[in-house]
Amino acid sequence: MELTEVEQRVLKALAAKDKMLARELVEAARASTSVLNPAVEHLEQLGLVTEERENEFPRRRFIMLTERGKKVAELLFEIEKLISQTSLSNS
Repeated sequence: MELTEVEQRVLKALAAKDKMLARELVEAARASTSVLNPAVEHLEQLGLVTEERENEFPRRRFIMLTERGKKVAELLFEIEKLISQTSLSNS
């Protein structure tokens, strides 16, 4: 399984909040809607995120991490931490 940079940003953004509206996620992941939608769809297929629509306003989509998605997001943060420690020790 390979994750794009946008997919990684989506997972990390969602890790900071229980669930986000799709439009909030566009900002948080620094991606356009046309890039974000396929990324979220792929993450759903991988079982990393799930989507929920609001009853009152069905066009409002909430995106949230699954348990598996939370674990992957934690690993992404850990990888970033290791990389930054390695680059600091090489300086």
